[in-house]
Amino acid sequence: MTSTENASTLPCAAPCSESLRREALTTATGLAALVGDWHTLTEERTPVEQFAWSEACSETLARRDRLRVITVCRGEDAVAIAPLFVRRGLSLGRLEMLGVSLLGEPMDLVATDAESLEHLCDALVRARRPLLLGRLPESSPVIAALKKSL
Repeated sequence: MTSTENASTLPCAAPCSESLRREALTTATGLAALVGDWHTLTEERTPVEQFAWSEACSETLARRDRLRVITVCRGEDAVAIAPLFVRRGLSLGRLEMLGVSLLGEPMDLVATDAESLEHLCDALVRARRPLLLGRLPESSPVIAALKKSL
């Protein structure tokens, strides 16, 4: 998945599965390292949840220093992905999903299972930044997972 030079490890809350780790990717190289896992996670998802969408948004909408793609990995495989960037202007900067606020397309976080999604949402809560997910689908399990992490 990623090389350690393109990712920083994020702490887990207790209890944290020893088989899962969290990373924050902040470079185009780090994002590109996710392409295979991202395709596997989003085979049957909408176009805006695909790797190509996030890659294009990161290149055109988010300055390089603002990219924050949060991943949960099991072994070498990414099992949950939150494609985010930091919007400046607020005191801490706000985490937003890539492209959602400007283009208005519904978009969801991607995860293989509930455990991975819960770890991803916990990482978002622990970031201690305002979070704007925009147009989550009504049936998204993200809302319940975020509530559990609070």
